[in-house]
Amino acid sequence: MNETQLALTGLELKEQGIASLERHRWVDKARIVAEGLCRAA
Repeated sequence: MNETQLALTGLELKEQGIASLERHRWVDKARIVAEGLCRAA
C-alpha cells in the first residue's frame, strides 16, 4: 500500500467509526446471548 491508499483507508475508518461501534456493540450483545443459549443447551 502506498501513502495515498493508507490515508484513504484511515479516512474511511474514521467516517465508519460510529457505525462500526454500534455494530460491535450489537455483535457483543448477540455473542453474549448466543453463549448463554449454548450453556443452557
